[in-house]
Amino acid sequence: MTEYRVNCKGVRDFSSFVTALNDGLIKPCGGNWKGSLDALNDCLSWPDQKPYVLVLLNSEQMPEVLGHRATVLWYKDMLETCHENNRESVAIHLSEAEACRGATLWHIVLEIFEDNAEYVSVRFEHTSNE
Repeated sequence: MTEYRVNCKGVRDFSSFVTALNDGLIKPCGGNWKGSLDALNDCLSWPDQKPYVLVLLNSEQMPEVLGHRATVLWYKDMLETCHENNRESVAIHLSEAEACRGATLWHIVLEIFEDNAEYVSVRFEHTSNE
């Protein structure tokens, strides 16, 4: 089974997570992910060899890195750019994140991976070499 390896060791925010996922999965499949979570859902179906394994290396810090603080920043950005019909919903999610409640970006990303289980199996590994 084909494996794609994403090294999360240097990930410190959502932007660097996007870069890591691009480097390990998206670009090798011919794409470029800009951080839209809806688009991530689509990107997971791109590899020609399906199903495949997505190996997340050194991801121990991800629950904190993509925790409520990062989620607040993400929803603030979304609030500025989303369609007016979605603003109320985004504002509610933003309020929840500001109160450290609700799903974090990390939870959302993991849910997207789970929703695409027919294509991708995620494995977590720790290595000090990568």
